[in-house]
Amino acid sequence: MKQYILSIIMLMAAALLFIACNDNSFIDPRDGQKYKTVKIGNQIWMAENLNYEMGYSWCNELNEGNCKEYGRLYIWDVAINACPDGWHLPSKMELDFLMAAVGGHEIAGKILKSKTGWALRENSDGNGIDQYGFSAKPSGGRYSLPSGDFYGVKEETAFWSSEDDGPWSAFVMALKKDEDYAIRDSYEKQSAISVRCVKGEVSSKKEGNKEKSVQVPLREITDSRDGQKYKTVKIGNQVWTAENMNYKTEESSKCRFYDEEKCKKYGRTYSYKDALDVCPEGWRLPTYNDFYALIQTVGGKDVAGKALKSREDWPEKTQRMDEYGFSALPINGYYDGDDCGYSFYSIFWSSSEDSDGSPYGLYICNDWDPAKISWAYKDYRFAVRCIKDEIEFMED
Repeated sequence: MKQYILSIIMLMAAALLFIACNDNSFIDPRDGQKYKTVKIGNQIWMAENLNYEMGYSWCNELNEGNCKEYGRLYIWDVAINACPDGWHLPSKMELDFLMAAVGGHEIAGKILKSKTGWALRENSDGNGIDQYGFSAKPSGGRYSLPSGDFYGVKEETAFWSSEDDGPWSAFVMALKKDEDYAIRDSYEKQSAISVRCVKGEVSSKKEGNKEKSVQVPLREITDSRDGQKYKTVKIGNQVWTAENMNYKTEESSKCRFYDEEKCKKYGRTYSYKDALDVCPEGWRLPTYNDFYALIQTVGGKDVAGKALKSREDWPEKTQRMDEYGFSALPINGYYDGDDCGYSFYSIFWSSSEDSDGSPYGLYICNDWDPAKISWAYKDYRFAVRCIKDEIEFMED
């Protein structure tokens, strides 16, 4: 009898061990959420959409129930670093491998879609057969600004890749209720869609964002009005303040997030009227031509944003080399235009106006390598960088 009981216990232990070893799931240590996983070909995928809460991610229609069912929707710049350690956002090639492993993109939609939850299509339901357990649910998405509307629950889904398609968009794999194939496409980076993580580390997630340290000779000036000190830097034939102005005006100047302590690091934002008089004696607000010359000096508009951003405070994907010591920080003043979408941004006033009397600003946004000069309304609040009236010799 004892031997019989012992045998039963051993069989139960073996069964439990088998179940534990075959529990195809993963617990995200950041928030304790558990995700099913599945092996398809040589890849191991999360079999559910990521639901880790980060800035610039949303539940579709702002409904928490949709997060539980479909996971969160992420803009690309956030998605690129959303996966937990040991996992990563798939490359375009990894999505191609996934589609190839299930029979090719011509049938991948039908194969990868979940068996339930998709809306009806013309001649049948829009569900898939979920042959491999990938279980792609119709999570929908969110359009980029100026719309920002949610769309597509029960009708479509798309998954970010880690590779961009130029400065404005990135590659995706999209599935729709009306199609049996998987769609290779690219979406605007500021739209928000789903994330599926694939197992394995990639160097571009962490190491690839570490830029070499660049030593740039800096000087310092003291503003005689309030005694504040500012670093300065020579870029080409121009001498700039290498920090945002923090001179307090009575009317429009504000600190980041309205926190006075933030002014020490980020400076203030100003309306156009105040910005015209913020620079100290011997310095002035730059013109359109000054900004144009700066952009050309650092390599042209296609790379100027990358070259001028600071190495601090931007989202990890966009931390840059700050090659010239300009050190543009994401200050985010008052601005409701769509140039930067949902991004962090740094915009600087110029003293030049267009034919309609609208002043120009230099726009640097977190998911752009480019920088551009564009108009703005005078009641917006932007940061101020000053340029020296006359070129001063600086030793290298």
